[in-house]
Amino acid sequence: MAVSQTALTSAWWRRRRGASCSGFSLIEVVVAVSLLALSGAAVTACVSGAEHGVADANVAGTAQQLVRDTLERLRGLPLYNVERAATSNELQLGPCAVAELFPHALPERNTAEAYYVNAPTGDAPAGTFITETHTDGVTLRTTARFVVWTSSGWSPVALSSLQGYAVWNARRLPAAALWLTVCATWHENGRQRSYELAAILEGTAVPSSGSSGTPSASQ
Repeated sequence: MAVSQTALTSAWWRRRRGASCSGFSLIEVVVAVSLLALSGAAVTACVSGAEHGVADANVAGTAQQLVRDTLERLRGLPLYNVERAATSNELQLGPCAVAELFPHALPERNTAEAYYVNAPTGDAPAGTFITETHTDGVTLRTTARFVVWTSSGWSPVALSSLQGYAVWNARRLPAAALWLTVCATWHENGRQRSYELAAILEGTAVPSSGSSGTPSASQ
């Protein structure tokens, strides 16, 4: 039976269209899968970035609150305080700002966390006492200097007045005021961030109890 040329041509075109449609659908599937994979990766990256952002914000909030709380607590202490022991007539060092912030000017008593700076460094000028603590990714540093009021404002005391000073055997402080800086540092998005507050803590150069004796407490 003879088949016309027209019928053969029509059949050929139908096969071609079917093949083309099948091939195009496969490409669409591949492209769609690829787009879904890319979208999933983007969503994961966004979620991860958001989580890091929340974590960084939490650390920053913790650091700032730590600075404020520390400064408030230290401002509530007397500058220098000597008390008489309950069981004897001996004098002992009581809670006070200098005991925490500037206990001595003796380099040989320095530790890695609390140290007197007797020569200028990149950290602080000479005549400074630095204390550092580390909590939950935050480094808290207090920096203290004895200062006196002059016609030009607050000025550091002479280094000679700090020689041999130690709060546990001092009859009189080098000055009646401390310049205090409380600074917190932490890392956020790969960069170091900081938050700092400062204050002048004033009092008297002799114990707040009014006693001129020497406390018996030793460090």
